[in-house]
Amino acid sequence: MAETDGLVALVVLQSPGGPPLDTELTAATLARHLPASGAFAAVQSELAAAGFTVHQPVGISFSIEGPASIFRRYFGVTPVKSADGGWSAAGQAELPLDGLPDHERAMVRAVVFEPPTELMGGDG
Repeated sequence: MAETDGLVALVVLQSPGGPPLDTELTAATLARHLPASGAFAAVQSELAAAGFTVHQPVGISFSIEGPASIFRRYFGVTPVKSADGGWSAAGQAELPLDGLPDHERAMVRAVVFEPPTELMGGDG
């Protein structure tokens, strides 16, 4: 497997008229953060058609996976290996949303590269 195969990004959907994402997200507040009905299906379908492997939703997000070439073609930025072992694009973990059609873009809060497991407190 090439070094740039299997990059993973997290797609975070937004709730229609819900609280800003910097509001505490807990089991008790999750319902206020949930995206509109059909949002997962619409955004997942768009990204799958672009060539990404799309994973099942968890909470308000789902992950996508693919080689750097698909990220570059779809998001218009070249993924670069970060000093921390993760990936960035144009020096940012967050990817530009310009590649998403307007309808789907309105449902997405952010698409971000996942940090390396060891930075998330995992056992690696």
